[in-house]
Amino acid sequence: MTSTNGSGPVIKGVTYCLAHVPDLVRHGSKPSRDIPKDPSVLESLLKYRRGYQDAVVYPPHQVFIGNLRPDDLRDIPQPWFHNPHHDGGRFGPYGEIMPQEEFYGWMKM
Repeated sequence: MTSTNGSGPVIKGVTYCLAHVPDLVRHGSKPSRDIPKDPSVLESLLKYRRGYQDAVVYPPHQVFIGNLRPDDLRDIPQPWFHNPHHDGGRFGPYGEIMPQEEFYGWMKM
């Protein structure tokens, strides 16, 4: 963002950002309702969290950032988390998959 006349920011471009922030999962709408009712839900959430690299190779995430076309998902057996797409990467034509540490850095700025 830049300012052209000192009156405020001007948006000159946009991309998608999919932030992988597993620390925040517990604060989502459903977990924040379910954990107080049953604390074992938190244990289960923490046990099954996936790492950043798992998020990067998850085929629907690769579609989101443009490294795959939505129709490509038809050719990938489900469940997709068992069939990672290693040809993509963190960056795609439409955006990126951001790791937790960078997300927190952007929030701090």
